[in-house]
Amino acid sequence: MKKIMFIITALVLAIVPLKAEAKIENLVSCDEVKSDWSENRQIKTCYIDIQVSGSDRFYSVSGAFKMVNTSLKGEITSVDKRIKITNSNLDNLTFTSETPIQNEKIRIAKFTLYLATNGHDCSVTWEPKVYGRNYTCQIENGYYYDKNGNSVSKEEYSKQCEKHTCEIIGDTYFDKNGNSVSKEEYSKQCEKHTCEIIGGVYFDKNGNSVSDVEYDKQCNKHYCKIIDNTYFGKNGDIISKEKYDIECPSSNPHTAKVDPLALIFVGLLTLTAGTILINLKQNKKTYKI
Repeated sequence: MKKIMFIITALVLAIVPLKAEAKIENLVSCDEVKSDWSENRQIKTCYIDIQVSGSDRFYSVSGAFKMVNTSLKGEITSVDKRIKITNSNLDNLTFTSETPIQNEKIRIAKFTLYLATNGHDCSVTWEPKVYGRNYTCQIENGYYYDKNGNSVSKEEYSKQCEKHTCEIIGDTYFDKNGNSVSKEEYSKQCEKHTCEIIGGVYFDKNGNSVSDVEYDKQCNKHYCKIIDNTYFGKNGDIISKEKYDIECPSSNPHTAKVDPLALIFVGLLTLTAGTILINLKQNKKTYKI
């Protein structure tokens, strides 16, 4: 039988790479022609390989599988345990990987063809249409993919892809805006603090963030004291200015003011009294002599 040239054409892939520099090649190779004596036919076993390089990741690929002057002997099968045939329709033959594959040449399928019996050349063409789907923050076939399309744990997926407000996931703390923050920042924003100072932040008696002066007024005891126009009475309560003047006269510079003239008068009076006492003592001593 005339040796038949087996022509396989691999068309350029329509790809969706993660980065522009990714290089992807579709490779098809075949074994030598053999004779199937049971059917008195010539057959050839061929393979579909995918070379993934650069920064791209293989997830799935589908395309039309067309044959000319030949037919399939059996079915197209997957030869890599990571890859499944998710659609066996030859017009849309689809291969899918449950986990992303990167920087690797992978053999995704194996098939056997009957060669033509009429002397004509035969050919097979597989025309990929979709390649490298990126599962960004998705759950596919029980696998979790993060925001970069990597297969991760359920917990890591939750951290990156789900909104968390004032929650702790594993050892990661999320603030009231859903941002990942330190434990201290989480405590400041999400936990109730009454009259506490956390990382330089002052919390009042209601748990609100306030100034150091307001914190001092609300959280410390003050007796007969004026702080930032707030009057504290003799029992430490906040009172009016009028009541403060009554309860705390000695602490009030206005009510405790002393007239300078009165001071001079008291001084002169004291001096005069002292002089008189001295003279009396001297007179008594002179009289005795």
